[in-house]
Amino acid sequence: MSARADPSASRDRTVRIPWALPVLTDAQLEALKWVAFGSMLIDHFGRYAFGLGTDSWAFAVGRLAFPLFALVLATNLARPGERTERAWRTSRRLAVWALISVIPSWWAREVWLPVNVLATLSIGAALCAVLDSRCSALIRGSAVAVGAAAGFFVEFSVPGVLLVLAIQRLQVNGTIPSLCLAAAMLALTAGLNMSFGGPGAAIWTFAVLGAVLAVRVGRFGLRRRKWAFYLAYPAHFVLVGALSRVLPL
Repeated sequence: MSARADPSASRDRTVRIPWALPVLTDAQLEALKWVAFGSMLIDHFGRYAFGLGTDSWAFAVGRLAFPLFALVLATNLARPGERTERAWRTSRRLAVWALISVIPSWWAREVWLPVNVLATLSIGAALCAVLDSRCSALIRGSAVAVGAAAGFFVEFSVPGVLLVLAIQRLQVNGTIPSLCLAAAMLALTAGLNMSFGGPGAAIWTFAVLGAVLAVRVGRFGLRRRKWAFYLAYPAHFVLVGALSRVLPL
């Protein structure tokens, strides 16, 4: 008796690209997160404590931070297992720390909007949870639309929110459309940065690719300290705000 071909296999013509993103260890992801944090410190101290403008080198260097944050978060959310619950849990945690950081952020920047980057990452994680859930296509599409609209009120706007989602889908699916989506969101983020800081800001946005390659080839890594980042984020705003009020500009 001849074996029957699996009809579902014949219908699945998806082209997968396992080489789309390099495999990174937990230690390497931790290293990238702190590289991003250091980049952000250069930007925030430069602009808010020392009075440098968006056309400065400090602002340009700071554009490396968000793509790295998005990459680290999306990679963790794409791990096998209960992705939906993990994404919801992460989104809630980020939202709590985003709220904790609102007043310190105002203290440093003296503006309420856009809401700090933890809110951007929280919305992106929530969208990842929705797309990995078993809800209908209508609900998924509506959630993406609402999440994109919320992006107008957070740092890095709509491209920032969707960059998290795009990288997570690329990690999960490894398809050419997901690669194109991730590339498009990175390009839009670079374009947004360039509109404020010029070509240098765009170049540092794309430097995320070089940072990943450097960590991967150099085999750099750090031991994970889960709560250190969450505590350091609002704390750095407090210090930046204090310095901005005592340093002569």
